[in-house]
Order: sequence, then structure tokens, then C-alpha cells
Amino acid sequence: MNGTSPSVSFEDFENICRACLKQGILKPYKSTDHVMLYQRLIDSKESQDKLHFILCEYCWNKLEDIFVFATACMKSEKYLRSIWLERQEPQNQNSLRQIVKEEGSPLPSPTYSAFATSQRLTEHTHIHTGERPYSCTYCGLTFKKHSTKHAHEIRHRVRNGEVPPCSGPTKKYPRKPPEDPAELECATCLKTFTTKQAVKLHQRIHLGEKSFLCNVCGKGFLRKNHLEVHTRIHTGERPYECAACGKRFRQPGCYRDHLSMHEGKRKHQCDVCKKNFVQIGHLRTHMKTHTGEKPYRCSFCDKAFAHNGNLKVHIRIHTGERSYQCDICSLGFYDSNGLKKHKKIHDVVS
Repeated sequence: MNGTSPSVSFEDFENICRACLKQGILKPYKSTDHVMLYQRLIDSKESQDKLHFILCEYCWNKLEDIFVFATACMKSEKYLRSIWLERQEPQNQNSLRQIVKEEGSPLPSPTYSAFATSQRLTEHTHIHTGERPYSCTYCGLTFKKHSTKHAHEIRHRVRNGEVPPCSGPTKKYPRKPPEDPAELECATCLKTFTTKQAVKLHQRIHLGEKSFLCNVCGKGFLRKNHLEVHTRIHTGERPYECAACGKRFRQPGCYRDHLSMHEGKRKHQCDVCKKNFVQIGHLRTHMKTHTGEKPYRCSFCDKAFAHNGNLKVHIRIHTGERSYQCDICSLGFYDSNGLKKHKKIHDVVS
């Protein structure tokens, strides 16, 4: 080793750097993580290591660089392996986890989830496989955990009057307020929240951060549940089924609005003309008739529209696309309304 003392006595141990054996400005280890990293580098076990834990400033900085680099490597490795796991069959996952454990690293081994029962382990693997084996007997919605499905079905039973709703007070655990109230406020729009985690999630809107990406089309989302709903577009899954008419929906909000239609409820009212609507989206669309707003403009002829759907139909005139085809005479149409009107001709003839 360059610059090391050719001879060191036992009495010198507390006055020299353990790595380079030089005397100088010595520093004790700052954390147990760094101690464990150094012990891995020298292949030593803590229970057997009786030497001092002191480094000089130069060697300490070198160890810090190694620690930062090793931490970054482990973080990237864990992220890449999680992506790899999602692509594998469930039976291959346990073998991969065993490989990860056995390979080791210069850092302390990452924590691997342990479970008290085999059922909990099995349900945990559903997170990686995407499997949802538990199905609601009322609406058909599927779940990864049996407990989640059970809680969901109880809400159905309460709404159906099969069990009485809880009449006692809801038990709430008080949250410890932050030392600085400003921590619960968005610095950009000044909107306030009940938790710091909610603030962080909200701030992704301003930052444009969309961490949850679709594996099929690459579209990004702010929340994991938004991505789960989006993937149903690709899979065709419609877990919410109306008991009255059998129509199925991808999103719970659309399902609830549909139920309101059967119940005759129109809870969204226009402030201008007092007209009522089943869905909030229908009200927003209606409001543009009062404001005259036409934000959707055709790139071919510059014609403007109040609704994006109308623009899409209009563009088909330029492209010649006729997506709606009659199953009787094969005549094509730009939109579903044109097809419905056309089919009435066949109904009259027949």
C-alpha cells in the first residue's frame, strides 16, 4: 500500500487510520451502515471484529463514495428486478428471490417480506402477477386479497338492507399535527391537505410527474389506481355490472352514475338554466352551450368544436374513415348516430 508505515505496533492502533495506517485527522464511523459496508469490504464479521473503527479524513471520503455508489446500484438493481418479476410466471418468482438473497452485495442485504401464513404470502404474490382471484358475488368486481373482497361485499349488504349499518361512532386516531402548518399547504396553489403525504402526491400535478406508466401504450398517471383503471381499456375488462340492465363499466364512477339513471336521480344541476344531469361530465359539456367555448379545433379546416368527441367525428370527414359499419349491407358511417338512423331503414323494409 502506497504511503503506509512499514511497522505498526499494538500501541499505535488507536492513533492510525485502519485503512491506510497513516496518522492524522481521524474520524470515527458515522453510522452502522458504513461499519457493515467496511466489514464486507474486508470480509469480516462484526462479532469477530475487535479492531478499532477509525478512519482518516481521506479514507472516510473514499468509503462515503463507495457507500453512495453501492446504494445507487442496489436501488437500480431492485427496481430492474421488480420489472423483471412482473413479466415472469408466478412459479418462477420464489426462485429469483432466492438468487437475489444468495448473490449478496457490499451493502446489508435488502429486507424481503416475510409472512405469518401461506395465504398471506400467496396474496402478496398477486401484487407482482396482477392476479385478482377473489370476485364479488354482487357486482363481479375482482380483488387481490380476500379481506378486501369481504369488506367490499359488506358495503353491498349494507346498501341492500341485508345488514344494518353501524350506528356507533367511528373510531378515529388523532394525527400528530406538523410543527409547521405550512407543511400541509401546496407552495404552488396554496391548497391545504390533512397529511404531508397528500401534499407530496398533489404536487406531482404541478411538476407533471407521472410515475405510473402503462406497459402497453406508455401513458403515464399520477396515481396507481388511475393506471389500473386505464389498463382495462387494453384488456377489455369491465368489472362493474348493472344488475338492472346488465351493462358493464370500467370505472366505478361511471357505474354509480349509471345506477342514478335507473333510480331517476339527476344530482348535477346547471347554475344557468337549472337543467339537471346524471353525470358531472354531461353537466360540464352542457355548460359550454352557455359560455360558447369551443376549445377543440380541426387541424385540417380550422373549424372549432365544443366537445372533443364532435371533433373526432368531424376529422373522419377529412380522412374518409368510416368506423361504424352496417352488419346488413356493409355501408360505413362516420359516427354511431348515422349508423342507428340507417338501420331504421332496414327495420322498415323488413
